[in-house]
Amino acid sequence: KNGVLRAAAALLDKIAWELAKYGAAAGLEVGDLNSWNQRVRNMDTINGIKEFIQGLTGRISGYLADRQQDRHALLVQKVVHVIETEYFESLTIEYLAGKVYLSPNYLRVLFKEKKGCTIHEYLTRIRLQKAVELLGDKTLRIHDVARKVGYDNTSYFCSFFYKTQGVTPNEYRKKFL
Repeated sequence: KNGVLRAAAALLDKIAWELAKYGAAAGLEVGDLNSWNQRVRNMDTINGIKEFIQGLTGRISGYLADRQQDRHALLVQKVVHVIETEYFESLTIEYLAGKVYLSPNYLRVLFKEKKGCTIHEYLTRIRLQKAVELLGDKTLRIHDVARKVGYDNTSYFCSFFYKTQGVTPNEYRKKFL
């Protein structure tokens, strides 16, 4: 049994060393090397030691997967913030990907996974919300509203608005404001 305990201790030491790369918070989730070694020394069977180490590695794997998901959610949230504050600019996928140090394709996949829509769909939704808000200011002309929400082509803006709202921007003002 001493050989098994030494092998288990060496394995647990390597696991702890790898886990340390992810910061102190990781230890709070799954315990630390001392508690692992204590549990292993108190076990009666080799099978019990094996099950403990398998369970531990499973919990660590789950923790690291959750941590990775959280990191991805934070990156997507940063892109959402950029879109919501710079919607009036000509935003490209390359620009947004550069803001979070990801490739454009990877950002597309992450964004769709986390938000349930494409970056373009989200940007369009934000621009539409802002356009509706701006239409409430009757001192602004339609082409001013279009420019303020990122559309240089007023005709395109009007056709897009009509397609999504069922009325033109002028009709929207008359009907709803």
